[in-house]
Amino acid sequence: MKFLIDAQLPPRLVGWLVARGHEARHVVDLPDGLRLPDAEIWRLAAEEGAVVVSKDKDFLDLAAVRGAPPVVLLLGVGNASTQTLLRLLDEAWPVLGAELGRDDAGVVMLERDRVAVLRRA
Repeated sequence: MKFLIDAQLPPRLVGWLVARGHEARHVVDLPDGLRLPDAEIWRLAAEEGAVVVSKDKDFLDLAAVRGAPPVVLLLGVGNASTQTLLRLLDEAWPVLGAELGRDDAGVVMLERDRVAVLRRA
């Protein structure tokens, strides 16, 4: 899978995903980087077939209005340290990876104690 990681998430997430066999880019490495609007991140991810990874609930609204693609991985884990975030991802990845790979994936949400999924119609 391909992933496009939003500004408020740590760049170390790129390495975590790459180590698991995925392609990943952080918006900081794109032109306009951290100033890139959500709508442009959405457009780029859809164009590239990438999953948007974000903590920003605005992507939940974009998914409701625009539908998929792209698929969104929404990390609702609060102000977690990078170490805590990566641990939570490690623990949930078997479920997250399976859900993100489904044809009807829309928004997959990781919270501290559960994974929730909003499927496309």
